Amino acid sequence: MDSEIYFKRNLLILIINCKISGFNFPLLVDHIAREAEYFMRTLTKFNQGILEPIQDAIISENVFWLRITMEHSRFIVSLLDASERNLISTARKFGDDFEILLNQARDVESMLYQKQPTSPIIGRMNKESESAAQEIRAFKKTGLDLIKSCQIRNVINPLLADHVLREADHFLYMIHVLEERLNAKQKAEQHM
Repeated sequence: MDSEIYFKRNLLILIINCKISGFNFPLLVDHIAREAEYFMRTLTKFNQGILEPIQDAIISENVFWLRITMEHSRFIVSLLDASERNLISTARKFGDDFEILLNQARDVESMLYQKQPTSPIIGRMNKESESAAQEIRAFKKTGLDLIKSCQIRNVINPLLADHVLREADHFLYMIHVLEERLNAKQKAEQHM
């Protein structure tokens, strides 16, 4: 996997320096490299039995997935035919909404990462992310169905549409796992 990450990072540098060209935006190459790096970090933590403090885990997962999801929205806009005005407008709004949530999460990260636990703020951030992720998941699911039935004018491969839907599912899964950990921690603190 390290060679895959190296390849993606090297490819990005070549694209940025105009050494090669193609049909992938530099941000898309960076996006898929960050996903590979995330996978490797997660796998390493799992194999080493590392469990981040719940507050830090919620912050880092939200910052990562809010950015990924914001970028998905913006990539979708660039892959829809210009005549798909309503879908483009909806995807742009999702991009803007996720950018706001991402900036809020980065602010929380700046204030609280590796600091004294502050569960109410962390819990609220997780709930806001969950609500937004559920909305975009429904949008991606509808988009996939419309792509499969040839009802959208686009250049989106159905496998790519399925991929971004599964990533929305994973984001929601992580939100729920972290919410359960946070609730368990709060209950344990109440009994002390």
